[in-house]
Amino acid sequence: MEAIRVRAAANGDKVGDFNFALEDYELGYAVPAVATGTLNRSASILIQAGFNSRLAAIKAVGDTGATFQTAQELRQWLNSEAVAARSALPDWPTIETKAMWTEFVQSFTPHENRTWADRRYWANVAWLAATPPSGTPVQVHHWNGQPRVLSSDGAFIGNLQAALNPGRAGLLRANVGEDVGRIDITYLGLADFAGE
Repeated sequence: MEAIRVRAAANGDKVGDFNFALEDYELGYAVPAVATGTLNRSASILIQAGFNSRLAAIKAVGDTGATFQTAQELRQWLNSEAVAARSALPDWPTIETKAMWTEFVQSFTPHENRTWADRRYWANVAWLAATPPSGTPVQVHHWNGQPRVLSSDGAFIGNLQAALNPGRAGLLRANVGEDVGRIDITYLGLADFAGE
């Protein structure tokens, strides 16, 4: 359909008894309407965003009087009081699609603690031998469940005296601190650095 529209527009094809140009008609919704099975633009956007029930999408936008035209407006609608009130009902948009709807709405809700940031920490270290000079880059790794401090070449040089999250997702950079009994840590990631 889109190829036909582009070709007709490029060739100046006329449509109908009055010889209107193709550009005189709103055709931007034709392809999504065919793909989603509805002429309701808001329902079509909802389906394209991942809600997999055409009938429930049509009902949801109809029940709330939704008229969103963009993904940003979809997000605003999903966060509206009208949607929140209806979503609290056990059978909305339909009994059969309640679980699907809940999962869909949650996929648009940002998870707490999911924003990466530059975070600064420090931790005490029990050095095994000679204390490295201040500013020396070191590595922090979990070894047999314990956070260990390694030299830049991977040699085990100290035990970290802090609980760290071994499943942390961010990037860690560490140096021996001004107080050589500790390391200064720069962590670019979620608020998932510290262990329990």
